[in-house]
Formats: sequence, structure tokens, C-alpha cells
Amino acid sequence: TIFVAPGVYHEFSVKNEDNLRILAAPGATISSDGARPAVRVEDSTKISIEGFKVRAADGDYAHGIDCDNSQLFLKKMQSNWNARTGLNAILCDVYAEDSDFLTNREFGVNATNSSMCLKNVRASDNDEGGVSVSQELPVYKVEAHDSYVANNAGHGVRADGGSLRLRNVDIFENDGDGVSVFDTFTKVEDSNVFRNSEKAVMAEGGTL
Repeated sequence: TIFVAPGVYHEFSVKNEDNLRILAAPGATISSDGARPAVRVEDSTKISIEGFKVRAADGDYAHGIDCDNSQLFLKKMQSNWNARTGLNAILCDVYAEDSDFLTNREFGVNATNSSMCLKNVRASDNDEGGVSVSQELPVYKVEAHDSYVANNAGHGVRADGGSLRLRNVDIFENDGDGVSVFDTFTKVEDSNVFRNSEKAVMAEGGTL
């Protein structure tokens, strides 16, 4: 375990590490000027990151947290005001708990060919949508529990392929559909989907 003192740190990048844990004290922030993501995890890394505020200001690569081909555990993270997506995952297994992905210029959370579990997560006020999922194989699964997705400029939750499970998730006041799914095995349980600009749930293909 690595303990990080309060302060502002310029970018964090890790690759090919196993069972690494990074624990931040209150007031620890990771920032980037946007040339690279603020947090980059890649090359079969297995890591737990807890307690940071994350912000990537501007630039083509300015995701707050970017995961590529790794296992990532996030807890008590705030990845807000990023020039692209708050949490971006490609070919990853991700678990995020007690975390915020707010006011990003793209999505709050994006999963591409990745499995992901979101628990007590907020994805709101993002410019292109709250949670976006794009999967090529049904083996990839995304679940959200005890979370809310609200006030996004696009759809609340959009999935194309794979499987999606929403349990006790509030999805409201998004500018598109509350839940929009294509060719996706979808299960929505004990969730509130209301006051979205278009449909509450729009499904095409797959099962619902």
C-alpha cells in the first residue's frame, strides 16, 4: 500500500503492476494539462485507487481516469470537470464504489469491451451522457447498483451489446432516453426512470 499526502500531483501512470494499492489522504488531487489522462492504468495492471480528486483540463486525451487492459478498483473518487470522460475503460474489469463522475465534456462513465460494476456512483451533468457502454461480445457485463444518473445532456444510460443490469438506480432529467439499449441483454430492477426528455426505456434487439 502506498499512502499519498494531501497536495496536487501531476498525472499518475502505471503499467504492468500487480496488486498495487494507492490510498490518498483528504485533499489529494491528480491533475493533467490534457496531453495525457490524469490517471492512466494499462498493460495488465491490477490496482486499487482510493480517495483522490481527479481532473484533466483540456486536450484530446484528457480523460480523468483511463483504463486499458487492466483490473481497476476505485473507491471514494471524484473524477469531475474533465475535458473528455470521467472514467474510460477499454478491455478492463472495473469496480467503482462511492465515487462521482460529474460535469465531464463527454460521458461520466464509458465502458468499451469491458466488465464493470458501479455501486453508489453518481454520473450526472455530463455533456454527452451519463453511462455509455459498447460491447462486441455478450461475455462483457455492466452492472450499476444504488446509484443515480441525472441531468446529462445525452441519454442517461446507453448500451450497445453485452449485458446490462440496473438495480436501485435513479435515472432522471436526462436530455435523451433514460435507458437506451441495442442488442443488449438488459435487466432493470427496483429503479426509478422518470422525467427524461425522450423515452423512459428504449430497447431495440436483445432482451429486456
